[in-house]
Amino acid sequence: KKLLAEAGYPDGFDTTLRVLADQPFLNIAIAVQSTLMQAGINAKIITGTGNQIYGAMRERKFDMLVGRGGSGVEPHPHSSLRALVYNPDNSDEARLTNFQGWRTGFYDKPLNEMIDKALLERDPQKQIADYQQIQVRYDQLIPALLPLSQMVDSVVVRNEVKNFQSHPSATTFLREVYKTGGEK
Repeated sequence: KKLLAEAGYPDGFDTTLRVLADQPFLNIAIAVQSTLMQAGINAKIITGTGNQIYGAMRERKFDMLVGRGGSGVEPHPHSSLRALVYNPDNSDEARLTNFQGWRTGFYDKPLNEMIDKALLERDPQKQIADYQQIQVRYDQLIPALLPLSQMVDSVVVRNEVKNFQSHPSATTFLREVYKTGGEK
């Protein structure tokens, strides 16, 4: 409340919180709303489908949003950084809707340069150190995106399981999977 008063909002303010209309997103949004309310911020929750919620984000016409991130599919830091953080041109005219950084208006030229440099680093230990420095800078900048969790997709390691095909973007279907013989 003190910080809000110093910022010129002694009585708080009203805002909106867009959220996908299913779990766990609704529960997360309610928890965020409750926390904001303690400081005097009234966050009206707006629920909807992906198109309804993310459409406003793609147009940069939203205050806050709880939903799935558009993180990278590949298990390398650059994949997620490019999807969630990197923003080569923050102008509205750029229309870089595939970059979450652009959608949220998050832009930091030095961070973009660090991301570009880390990708090209050939020494694996130096690259790890570069990505750790990127994480430190990102945290210090108070970023627009705050990932809460990451989806996990199961992997089958037993040869009795048939027709299992893991999908890299967490859309693995189990309807054709079955188990033969083996233990019960």
